[in-house]
Amino acid sequence: MEDKVSIPELAKRMKVNPSTVRRIIASESENLSLVLHQGKQNRHFLSRTDAEKLIAWYETRSGPVSTTSDAGTSYERFGFFYLIQLVPERCLIGSKLVLPIM
Repeated sequence: MEDKVSIPELAKRMKVNPSTVRRIIASESENLSLVLHQGKQNRHFLSRTDAEKLIAWYETRSGPVSTTSDAGTSYERFGFFYLIQLVPERCLIGSKLVLPIM
């Protein structure tokens, strides 16, 4: 029986969030010919060879991946945070300035 690697183990090794690994598997499973195995309690696994294929593909995109899984792994999280302030508009009715009631 071939060795299996869980999604959280793969995420720690790739230093990304487990949901990122799931999204990569969903989008690239056909290109990389990955076979996702389902275990007990709906846990998903990849075979060791499929995990190595996925890591090799990921390395070509983002750089080298560690060979060991550390307990103190930090995730790469990129994104933007927008702060929008809503300002009420002033209404002109006729020649009077009417402010909205708050």
